Amino acid sequence: LGIPSIAISQQINWTTGEANWKTAPAFMPGLITKLLGTDWPSGVMMNINIPNLPPDDIHGVQATVQGQRDASQMVIDERADMRGAPYYWIGFREHVGDSHSETDLAAIDRGAISVTPLAIDLTDRAMRDRLAKILGSPA
Repeated sequence: LGIPSIAISQQINWTTGEANWKTAPAFMPGLITKLLGTDWPSGVMMNINIPNLPPDDIHGVQATVQGQRDASQMVIDERADMRGAPYYWIGFREHVGDSHSETDLAAIDRGAISVTPLAIDLTDRAMRDRLAKILGSPA
């Protein structure tokens, strides 16, 4: 809708559910001010991920690309809602990634705050053009 948007996620300890809640207030006001002072295209939002570390242990802020979790690390937990109807919580075990990678996951593993610009339009245009030919529809 043309509104500069920012999503912020705080990493938590998977075992205890605890998080270093002092890190976000230490970094987010300055980072958000800096981002809002930057002109970015309509249809792009910023995705910020904060490692579960105290502020003094953060290793900077990095511009990253979107990572992809390893499906072998997926956890699917069957649960029941208040009416007894089943639903499934889907998550991932803690990730230990490639420390040389430019992904958000790797930045978090290195103790850095990651900022990933995400485009809302996820269309694979090359595949769409191929598909148009296969289906005989206009490209």
